[in-house]
Amino acid sequence: RAEEWGAVLQRLWDQGLAITDLSNEDEQLAVLEASHAAGVEADAILSALDSRFSAVQAVAQRIRDALDERGRAQLRRTLLVHASRYPSAALRLVEESLGGGRGCGLQGRTGQTYTLTTQGFGEGQGKEASELKKSR
Repeated sequence: RAEEWGAVLQRLWDQGLAITDLSNEDEQLAVLEASHAAGVEADAILSALDSRFSAVQAVAQRIRDALDERGRAQLRRTLLVHASRYPSAALRLVEESLGGGRGCGLQGRTGQTYTLTTQGFGEGQGKEASELKKSR
């Protein structure tokens, strides 16, 4: 039965399941932990990192930090395949890859510095957008 459950969860993730669509913390944690136990945690981690519940984010981060090289490769592959589902996660990966925290400096050809940051937009929508700021 465990194999069947893993296959069902994988199909649900492939069809667009999102932890953030679940209304309460306990449901979000249950799906995250069930996905991790079934070995289909990549989408679950990426989705849970955007949860409004800090406990869900913390568990997702703990699971992410504990991934082995194969698990990290699967996470990166999932992020590439499903990038449009996880724009915040994609932006975090870019920031981490460039060695930044909340912003990454890039030097332009003309000597200007560009900073990639995340910034919320909209009224209470909780969405993030990437913003390229030019400084002199």
